[in-house]
Amino acid sequence: MSTIHLLKAFDKSQLFRFFVDGRFQRKYRGWVGYEEGEPGSVQAMLDGYAFMLDNFELTGSLRGVYLLDLHKVCMRGVRTKNQKSAPGDIRHLNSGMPFFAKTTTLENLREVLDIRRGDQTSVFNTKLFARRAEELDAEEIHRFIVREGKVNFRSWYPNLDEPTKAALEKRGTLEDFYKAKHFVQMQFARRIEEILDRFNRTVTIAVTDDQRLRAIALVVRELELLHPFADGNCRAFACILLMQLLLTHNFPPAILANPNLDAECSLEQWIDEIRKGMSKTFELLEDRTRTVFNYSISDADPAHIAKFDKMAEELAKKIDQLAVTPLTAARERVDKFVSAGSEPVM
Repeated sequence: MSTIHLLKAFDKSQLFRFFVDGRFQRKYRGWVGYEEGEPGSVQAMLDGYAFMLDNFELTGSLRGVYLLDLHKVCMRGVRTKNQKSAPGDIRHLNSGMPFFAKTTTLENLREVLDIRRGDQTSVFNTKLFARRAEELDAEEIHRFIVREGKVNFRSWYPNLDEPTKAALEKRGTLEDFYKAKHFVQMQFARRIEEILDRFNRTVTIAVTDDQRLRAIALVVRELELLHPFADGNCRAFACILLMQLLLTHNFPPAILANPNLDAECSLEQWIDEIRKGMSKTFELLEDRTRTVFNYSISDADPAHIAKFDKMAEELAKKIDQLAVTPLTAARERVDKFVSAGSEPVM
């Protein structure tokens, strides 16, 4: 049983709430600023949700090939600022992401170092901390972030020998380049499958809602930290895959204040953010005009609503074909999770 019926009851004109950061929805006039930042993003995300519904059951278990296809759809047609990004293509170059002072917690840094311990690779691109996890101190890094505003986290990337580095820098033949690229991508592919295998095993044996939610939050967090794509990881994992897994395992979808917190706060703090996001969904299910994250659909320009409705037409049709199921049980379940939550992580 799933809670996919909740999408049928949700205001289709506000589907953007599930992928535009809650903290920016007023600033972005709903979805408009999100589209202006990287044109094509809104339609690509709506197509991603449609693709998710078409593949909702994930017959068998979650596999890496599905993530590649999902990423391909939700990044197709996006005029991204990352020129090294290609939809559905695993990255082959070093990558980093900022850990910001306002959002990165000490608990997260401790967990990240534990995750990376033993992999023999540098954990940060910031020169001061460009060392292995065993050589780093979470408290020292946290003090640096508070003082300097941010640090650049180095998502996992294999240690390469000089010939492979030269090939990736295109200082050899075209054949050398593609061999080196394939070598790196296959290492990422193995790590993706390891993460998904752990999730499939864990969620299968889970017997409580807490255990299932923890497994869901963890797989999204691990994929985000791995950062297997040059761009669009948060869109694919924290915005679409998270919704799919929540719905599949009988949870309400979550409207998140900041989807990027999957990599900047600890697992327990991330679970708390998801709980709060589920509560936000129910606020709008109960009253579509309610002000959520300082924004109400009543504030939207009617022309913007009409334009979004046109873009979301295919997705809305898919959702409208879903059967209606009473909301009572899901409401009771989310109340339990919200009541167990803590203060916002900021």
